[in-house]
Amino acid sequence: MASDAATEGLRCLKVGRLEDAVRAFRRGLQAQPDDEACLLGLARTHLAQGDAAGAEPPLRRLVQLSPEHLEAHSHLAVLQASAGEAAAGERLEAIAAEPTAGFFEHYNLGHFLLERGDEAGAEAAFRAGLQRWPDNAFALFELGRLTLRQERIDEAIDLLGRATKLSSDKRLPVLLLSRAHTLKGELGQALNLVRLACKLSPDDPVPHEDFYRLCMLAGDFPAAAQKAIDLRLRVPGHADYLYMHGVALLASAEFAQARAVLEELCQQVPESLEARRALAQACEQLEDLPAAQMLLEDVVRQAPTDVDAVNDLATLYFRMKGGAERARGILARALAVHPEHPGLHLNHAIALLDSDKGAAQRHASKASTSADPEVREQAQELLRRLGARPS
Repeated sequence: MASDAATEGLRCLKVGRLEDAVRAFRRGLQAQPDDEACLLGLARTHLAQGDAAGAEPPLRRLVQLSPEHLEAHSHLAVLQASAGEAAAGERLEAIAAEPTAGFFEHYNLGHFLLERGDEAGAEAAFRAGLQRWPDNAFALFELGRLTLRQERIDEAIDLLGRATKLSSDKRLPVLLLSRAHTLKGELGQALNLVRLACKLSPDDPVPHEDFYRLCMLAGDFPAAAQKAIDLRLRVPGHADYLYMHGVALLASAEFAQARAVLEELCQQVPESLEARRALAQACEQLEDLPAAQMLLEDVVRQAPTDVDAVNDLATLYFRMKGGAERARGILARALAVHPEHPGLHLNHAIALLDSDKGAAQRHASKASTSADPEVREQAQELLRRLGARPS
């Protein structure tokens, strides 16, 4: 029967009160230095804290007292593997293969295999662990993270949902559950979860960045712009947050504000082609075509096969007298590198309308099968204008 100190320590460990757990286990060991439950509990707590040096002494004492203690041997093998001992992995596999192996023996093996890229082996180990401890939040979370990475979305939602309910520290499970719902297209649920993640981790920028991206995806551009402001206040001068703010303002049709923010960004990171391209978009929307042209020509000069920049510049040229000829040159160069890109084919078709209808038809035909409905519809309309039958 476990001592009172061991029982208290395990209760604290279960709810994530790690410092209280350490104190309880140490109090038990002061009363009884060979209390195996306290030795194991102290080792588990130090491992949960990421304190390998603190975990090793109680584990070594435990295997002295119980040479066949599989969990203690498994934890020691993890520490040895982390230190680069080649044979530690084989020991982890052998320990997990024992008929009496428990949850931690399989869980430790799963982590070891996952770190080495063996996702199938890791999944099998985590599932074996869950057979022994079905409601373990850590194993559910690791399996949920693994299935999310493999885009097995329904499984990930189930596993991460269970981990969220069971975990004492819900920050990561909630965040990943939000991402799983995003991948499934369930943006309302994803937004509710990412709001919770922001509350749980107010000082961690990651959930706040996720909230911004979700707002952009959901079309709530003012909310995205406000979140970008919040991030900028948290980390003044952060180039990524300046860019996010500028892009959200562009999407909100706040073009003058977007221009000011993006000009600040371009001064901060003048080498950023994305920043200059975004600034060009703001300038074009404000009808400052010379500024937009100068920016985009500079970007295309440095990155002549950048599809987005080339298409932006070609579209700008179409607004200018004699622009079609200039557009043909940059589009042909980009198509030589991206011969199947439908957007390039569409713009090349437009550029060729008045000079080579046959070539325009060929390019429009290639664009007409695009997965992008806007590109596809424009290409099909061009084909109708050219007297050809859309694909």
